[in-house]
Amino acid sequence: MSELFIPAAIVGGLMVINGMFVAAEFCIIGVRPTRIAQQANEGNRTAQHIRQILEDPALLDRYLVATQLGITVASLSLGMYTEYLVMTWLRGPLAPWAALNPGVAYLVASLVAIVLLALAHVVIGEMVPRSLALQYAERTAFWIDGLMQETQKLFFPLVVLLMVIGNGLLRWLQIPHGRLHRRLYSPEELELMVTESHKGGLLSDDERQIIQNIFDLDERRVGQVMTPRPRISAIPLDIGEEDLRATIAASPYSRFPVYEGGLDHIVGLLLTKDFVRQQLEQPGHFDLRSLLRRIPAVPEAMTADRLLVAFKRSHVHMALVFDEYGGTAGVVTLEDLVEEVVGEVHDEFDQIEQPLLCELENGVLLARGDLMLDDLAEKAPGSLPDDDDEDLPDVDTVGGLVVSLLGRPAQPGDQVALHGTVFVVERVSGFAVDLVRITLQSPVQEPTGPEEAATGEAGEPQP
Repeated sequence: MSELFIPAAIVGGLMVINGMFVAAEFCIIGVRPTRIAQQANEGNRTAQHIRQILEDPALLDRYLVATQLGITVASLSLGMYTEYLVMTWLRGPLAPWAALNPGVAYLVASLVAIVLLALAHVVIGEMVPRSLALQYAERTAFWIDGLMQETQKLFFPLVVLLMVIGNGLLRWLQIPHGRLHRRLYSPEELELMVTESHKGGLLSDDERQIIQNIFDLDERRVGQVMTPRPRISAIPLDIGEEDLRATIAASPYSRFPVYEGGLDHIVGLLLTKDFVRQQLEQPGHFDLRSLLRRIPAVPEAMTADRLLVAFKRSHVHMALVFDEYGGTAGVVTLEDLVEEVVGEVHDEFDQIEQPLLCELENGVLLARGDLMLDDLAEKAPGSLPDDDDEDLPDVDTVGGLVVSLLGRPAQPGDQVALHGTVFVVERVSGFAVDLVRITLQSPVQEPTGPEEAATGEAGEPQP
């Protein structure tokens, strides 16, 4: 009994040791640094040690070298001992072969040992621990941390020697060392992670949309998020005190651009709080120019993410947007940028507007004229041709698209079509398109029979 138990225990023990080092290698790679950092901040000492390994490339190198050393020693020991066992067990059956040709007997024993060892070693020593370590990376890293600390202490000189030799070989081959690179993710990879987390139920629809909108800020131009010139609520510099008081009382806004002569000459920004303070502190005194604050100006081609940083640094919430000819194109506020991330936000004074896009019935949408074409393409795939399509005009909004296709100011009832999608003007304000009904192209159905295949779009027989 002991003749079988002891060898089996030795083989099993070596496989377990090999599997533990395999698990140690894969768990440190698969563990989530954010989860480790969270537990480390809560005072977990094991998590604090693991965080040190993840954040220090030298410690991570030493950890991985120790795992490779453990795997190599366990695998070689397992191979040598298994070959010895097989030779011992097959000594009797192979005795006639050994008498004739000892090399043949040794070869047969080696092949049998390799086959048996490969099957057991790959499954028990590699596949199972690797799968467990990747699936339960955090739990495995905590459980095996003590073993890895003792292993690195025990084999410290050998681990350091292997690191020196390996790093020297990398330098000789002019291969960049791994410690120069951190675990970094591109924006595209992060977006894929968000999508997968949403599919897995870790993120709600709103959370996924907010994160996606943050990634899209660097693609949004200020000209796409601003309040356009025709909708600017501005006041003239020569306005009277009573008129200004009435304008402020009737408006939902607390900031007003002030112009002199016309909107192309904005002279400053009025905060209603400054006006109220002047009225309280200096009754009977009114000097609008003295109340004006500087309003920064930005080009409409500037990206939304850069403007957000500029707002943060300058401590202002409104900027004047100018076009390529130097004229006033519109104004943009911090609220505009916030709404690009979280969606429309209404306060107590906002008038509830028509939603940017809503579905009237299957395949029929109602869109505001200021709806961005990018948003329409995202919410209604297939409604627009690709950006590089020559038929798609160089405009930003649905209203701009309709007017561009018409070639004249739009009127209610005007209809245009683009690649099967039909746009019907529902409401206009001056030259601006307010509402558009969009009928999406119905999917093309493949012929299902000889009779249907023989008819055309209007049902007429084909020649």
